[in-house]
Amino acid sequence: MASPGVTSQRAAQDAPATPTRAGGSRRPVLFLLSSDDGLLIELGPLLGDRYRTRPIDSAEQLEVPADVPWALLIDATTRSDARAQAARFEQQHPLAPLLIICADGNAADWASARSRGMVSAVVERSLLQSREFAEALHTMDRQLASDALDAALAATHTSVSAGAATRLRWLLLALGLLAAGAFAWYLMGGLAGGVQHPTTAVPVAANHKATGTAGIMGAAPPAPPASTVATPAPVKAATTVPSAPAPRPVLELLSDARVAFREGKSLLPRTDEPPHGDSAFELYMQVLAQDPQNEEARDGLRRLFAMARSRIQSDLGAGKLDEATHLLVAFRNAGVAAGEVATLESAIAAARPRWLATQTRSAIASGDTATAMQLMAQLAAGGGDRNVLAELRHELDAANTHNSLAELAARVHTAISAGALLNPDPDNAQARVQAMQQLDRNDPSTLSAQRELQAALLARVRTADKNGQFDLAQQLLTTAADYGNGSDLTNTRKQLQDDLQAAQNRTATAAAAAREAQQQAAASKNAPEDFIRARALAPITVAYPQKAFEAGVHGYVIVEFMLNAKGKALEPKVIEAEPAKVFDAAALQAVRSGRYDASALADRAKPERARIRISFK
Repeated sequence: MASPGVTSQRAAQDAPATPTRAGGSRRPVLFLLSSDDGLLIELGPLLGDRYRTRPIDSAEQLEVPADVPWALLIDATTRSDARAQAARFEQQHPLAPLLIICADGNAADWASARSRGMVSAVVERSLLQSREFAEALHTMDRQLASDALDAALAATHTSVSAGAATRLRWLLLALGLLAAGAFAWYLMGGLAGGVQHPTTAVPVAANHKATGTAGIMGAAPPAPPASTVATPAPVKAATTVPSAPAPRPVLELLSDARVAFREGKSLLPRTDEPPHGDSAFELYMQVLAQDPQNEEARDGLRRLFAMARSRIQSDLGAGKLDEATHLLVAFRNAGVAAGEVATLESAIAAARPRWLATQTRSAIASGDTATAMQLMAQLAAGGGDRNVLAELRHELDAANTHNSLAELAARVHTAISAGALLNPDPDNAQARVQAMQQLDRNDPSTLSAQRELQAALLARVRTADKNGQFDLAQQLLTTAADYGNGSDLTNTRKQLQDDLQAAQNRTATAAAAAREAQQQAAASKNAPEDFIRARALAPITVAYPQKAFEAGVHGYVIVEFMLNAKGKALEPKVIEAEPAKVFDAAALQAVRSGRYDASALADRAKPERARIRISFK
C-alpha cells in the first residue's frame, strides 16, 4: 500500500471509491481533454457505458469527484499543450491514471514519460479500434479498482469492531512478511544469476502508470465486506512491493538544470511551442514537486525570474502580450516573487487595451473586418477608452465603405465593358456610380468611376453624331455633363453643335432649292412651251444599262433635239435626268435611232426644237 505521505495526498485530491460495472450508479469518471469533436464521437461507442465521460478544456478544470474513481484522457493529436497539461496533471495528481492518445508514429515521443510513470498508457490515433486500446482501458480499469480498494478499506475503518481490526492487522502483517520474503528470494535469485533488479518499493495497490499493475500480483484484490474487514490507513501503508520506475531523482534533475544554466540554451519555459520538460525552469519545478523546500531549486527559480522579467518587459515593449502572459503565468504558478508578478500582471493589463487597439488597426488595414470587430468587442468588454473605441469604429466604417466602393467600382467597369451605360435599369453603369456617390461622393474610387463612365458616354455621343442621331447624341451629352466638365466634354459639345448646325444648314438649303424648283416648275407650267413634244412613229428601242439593271436603279431622262421634216432627231442633248449620268448615254442613243411625227413643224424646210421623255423602269 501507499506510504503515509502519498496516501494522505491522494485521499485529499482523489478520494476514490469502489467502481462498479457498467450501468451501476458508481461508474468511474473519465475526464476527456481534447479539442477534436470527432475523437469524442469516436470514443463514445468504444467506451460504452463503462465510464461517465466529462469533456474539459484544461487540467485546471478538473473537479475531482469525492465518491467514485476517476482518470484522465489527453488527446495529444489536437492539443499542442498536451505535454504541459500532462506535466501539470502529474504534479497535482501523481497517482491518478492518465491515458494519452497521440498522433500516428508519435508514441515513441512519450517513452520517457512512460518510463517515469508519468502516464499509464499511450495509444496512437489510428489504433483506437484495435486491441491495443482495449488493453489500455483494461490497464486503467485495474488502476481504478486499486484506487477503489484503498478507499473502501479507509471507509470501513470507523465501522468495524476493534477485534476485527486487530485480526486484519495481523493478516496484513503476515501478507507483508510473505511479500518481503518473496521479494528477498527474487533478489537473491536475480543476483545469483548475474542480473540486477530494481529494489524500489511502493505501496500495495498504488497506481503504476507505466505498467498498469496494482497490488502484489498485478491486479487489485476484491474489497472485503465492510462488516468483516477493518484496518487503519497506517497499517495499509506499511506493506510494500516492487514498483514501476519512479520519477527522476532530485539529484539528476538538479544536475540537468545546472547543465542548462551553464549552456544557456534552454532556461525559460517555451512560449511558442509545447514544453518538453528539459528547460531549467521545468526541471526545477519537477524538483519542487518532490521536495518543495529544495533551496537550490527555489534559488534557481528566483534567478530565472530575473531573466524572465526582462523578457516579459521586452515582450510588452514589442506588443507580444500573449508571450509575456504565458511566461508570467508559469512563474505565478511557481510561487516566485509574488509582488513583482503582480506588478507585471498590472503592466500587462494596462498594455492590453493598447495592444488590442493596435491589433484592431492591423486587422482593419489587412481587410479582416471580422477579426477587427472581435478585437473591438474585447476592448469594449475590458473597459477600453471610449475615444479610442470611437476612432476604431470610425476607421472600421471607413474600411467597410472603401471595400464597398471598390466592389461597386469593379461592377461599373464590367457594365461599361458590356456597353450597359444607361440601360438596363438598374443593372447599368450609371446606377452603380450613383450608389458610389451615395456612399462617398469625394472618394477617389467614386471620382475614377465617374471619369470612366463620362469617357464612355462621350464616345457614344461621337458615334451618334457621326450617324446623324443628333437627339440621342444630345441626350448622352447631357448625362455625361453630370460627371464634371473637362476638355473632352467641351470639344465633344462643340463638335456636336457644329455638326448639328451644318445639318440644319443643309436642310434649309435643300428646302430652298425645292421651293425654287417648285416655283420654276409652276412658272414653266403656266408659260407657253417653245418646243414640240416629240411623238415617236414607232416604239423606241432602249438599251437598259447593265449596272443599273443589276443594282435595281430606276429613273428617266428628258432629251431635247432638232426635229426636221423627215422626222429625224438632230443634235440630241440631255435636258434633265434622274439619277444624273446613269441613263444619259442610253437615252441619247435611243433618241437618235427613232423616227418622229413632223406634222407639227410650222415650216417643213426649217427644223424646230423638240423634247421627249425616256423612262427606265
